[in-house]
Amino acid sequence: GNAGGILINFDPKTGLSLSNHRVNAALINKIIEDIYNKDILWLINFQGGLIKFSKTFGVIKQFMPIEGDEKSINDHTSFNGIQSEYGTIWIALYGGGLDHFNPETEVFTHYVNDTVDENSLNGNLLGFVHESPKNTLWLLSPGFWMTKFEIEINKFTRYNIYNGNFPTNLPFKLVESDGIFWIGTADGQIIKFDPITEESKVYNSKDG
Repeated sequence: GNAGGILINFDPKTGLSLSNHRVNAALINKIIEDIYNKDILWLINFQGGLIKFSKTFGVIKQFMPIEGDEKSINDHTSFNGIQSEYGTIWIALYGGGLDHFNPETEVFTHYVNDTVDENSLNGNLLGFVHESPKNTLWLLSPGFWMTKFEIEINKFTRYNIYNGNFPTNLPFKLVESDGIFWIGTADGQIIKFDPITEESKVYNSKDG
């Protein structure tokens, strides 16, 4: 996927592009191959909502916000998403919070910030979502905070400088290795974070 909403079928062995498909989106940010149907791709898009794409037939359906319909996707822009082992999709929306999508019912459930509830999602500008362990989501808000969402008990926990449980308010990207999170920040630091003990260590240019 690339800018302009073009999905390219590329053969790495031959280096050849086998086919191109244009979709109604400004930018394809992530491609998820459905874990139960390998013919289906879920496209996470900038200004394109969520797109269900068939490798055989092309675009099947595009899900966009519908005014007055609480079961539609909550925003048209997203940068990241994941599919759970149950086949449902979690989408980090840039302006609409966190959405949970059920492909069977085609219903979106919304999780958004409540300004009077400190136990709600910390903000609606989300850029990254990661699941570890099962049924626990870690949400990054570029330029804001990190949030843990324990799905089974519907609990959000905020990690930031103000709460004293995280060394930065600028998490941007997250990679997991051997149960440890490595988090890149918007100000050029790398944070080593243990999600079990919640201990963290900051690395920056002074560390070489």
